[in-house]
Amino acid sequence: MRVLGVDLAWTEDTAAKRANESGVVAVDEQGQILDAGWTVGVDETVEWLNEHSGPDALAMIDAPLAVDNAEGMRECERQVGQRYGRWKVSANATNLGSPRLAGVTFRQRLESLGWSYNSGMEGPPGAGRFVSECYPYTTLVGAEEFGFDDERPRYKRKPKKMKAAEFRPLRTRECDRIIAGLDGLADADPPLDLRSHPVTAALAAEPSPERDRDYKHREDLIDAVICAWTGLLWLRSGFERCQVLGKSAVSTRRSPSIIAPARPEQRRDDEHARPDRTPLPKDERGDADEPGHATGSATVPRAPADRETPATPGDPGDLQRESATIFTGIASEVEIPPDGTLSRVLYKDERLRLVVFAFDSGQELTEHTAAVPAVVQVLLGRLHLTLAGEETTAEVGGWIRMPANLPHSVRAMEPSIMLLTMLPGG
Repeated sequence: MRVLGVDLAWTEDTAAKRANESGVVAVDEQGQILDAGWTVGVDETVEWLNEHSGPDALAMIDAPLAVDNAEGMRECERQVGQRYGRWKVSANATNLGSPRLAGVTFRQRLESLGWSYNSGMEGPPGAGRFVSECYPYTTLVGAEEFGFDDERPRYKRKPKKMKAAEFRPLRTRECDRIIAGLDGLADADPPLDLRSHPVTAALAAEPSPERDRDYKHREDLIDAVICAWTGLLWLRSGFERCQVLGKSAVSTRRSPSIIAPARPEQRRDDEHARPDRTPLPKDERGDADEPGHATGSATVPRAPADRETPATPGDPGDLQRESATIFTGIASEVEIPPDGTLSRVLYKDERLRLVVFAFDSGQELTEHTAAVPAVVQVLLGRLHLTLAGEETTAEVGGWIRMPANLPHSVRAMEPSIMLLTMLPGG
């Protein structure tokens, strides 16, 4: 799967003024940079993305892609400040009244061309073309590779009390620190070779300029590289090293979210932040048999004590035998959110993954595919499913097996709870 990083200009072209530049970078799964440069305007950026995507791609965009709040700020933006504020990172507020919503137009244009918006709430995507939102500052302070352990780099806005003449040399030094961190990713996991393309290699070869226009030109490309590496990290490690900021209960098809690398102390305390410390199985991420990918050992999350059956004391196999994991009432594990949808990972190992969904009446999962076979069971209510164009109704006791890559959608005909069993092994 290719990863495309875009530092998208938030303002669209108008008759009176062209949009600012957007930095763009395309990388393969081994971290080799395939193309890098700049575009101007939504149309040109969409054209570049389609040209360099291939059949399977993840585009990571630094711009608000999904906006559904009439005023104030999106929940994912609020959580940036809550989780990363200690590192002096916050996000601008975006709402439906904001004048700069080029990201929304950009997403809509991609969806009209067959791309799918992916919030990340269910983990990294599999096969297909997906677009997600990220924020470079969270990567810089959330990924230890960059070395910003205490505070974000000051490479963008001038502090209010600092004169421009003092700030320009400061920001160039901070920018060069970021470039040094990017250059060091050649030996990271996942790797990214900044010197594998002449445009990005020039970042490491030349000091950052102080002149405002030249500096902004460079900064846009740097942010695009950071977005691309964030996508590589998300595909490689999933929730092990990243969290998804946004509403846990998804009430729309496009839940606003930000995929953000995170240290343990930056984590949210819910199922979308870090279901456990295990990366998703490779088949589930859609990168099985690709070279250069280490999945790590699959560690089963321990269930609460009242769900485990311990080995008999004194049994010589105590240290080797894995405890049973028991759910006596899966439907009681979730509450149905009013006018919303909630999902929760209950169990995961290298052979299967259990996810429980709770839907209020009328809520849906729009058409999508899964990279592995899956089984749907209705625990409460009634669901209307469309399976590769074939419609069916599933009630309590119903059982449906879907092969990998089968297009399907789900709509709740009444308040419902569904158990999804994903089968990476078969």
